[in-house]
Amino acid sequence: MPAQKRTVFVVSDGTGITAEMLGHSLLTQFEGIDFQQITIPFVDSLAMAAECVARVRAAASHDAARPIIFSTLVDAEVRDAVRETIDQLDGGILRVASRGDDGVWTTHQWAKQAILLSFRLNPNELMVGDAPGPYWDKVPSKFTGWDAARFEAA
Repeated sequence: MPAQKRTVFVVSDGTGITAEMLGHSLLTQFEGIDFQQITIPFVDSLAMAAECVARVRAAASHDAARPIIFSTLVDAEVRDAVRETIDQLDGGILRVASRGDDGVWTTHQWAKQAILLSFRLNPNELMVGDAPGPYWDKVPSKFTGWDAARFEAA
């Protein structure tokens, strides 16, 4: 039986050596899978990040399985842009989807991608609060500290 094949992307804003080492140590645990590793180092701009996304999408459409991605991107500009987008979504300024005058709904992929990227950028942490807390998550409850008046105002 031929080995299963998977494309693995190692994406970094530095040399990629740390992500490569982590990826290698994890991937050696899976026998019978032929991993094709593609390292993309020095991703230090939004344009380069968009190019990485295009390469990952191309691999996803070509391969029988979704690519695996190891990333050590910590660019402050990207992190700030994601945070601002999440804050605007939380504040009701932006929406992931909107209905046009013709009644057709449009999904704003960039906002959706910001949400997904926020999960990669933010570590899990202990969330202390009302029931069902405490819990371990990446996103604090949007309603922590709200009283009846705040709910009414929303």
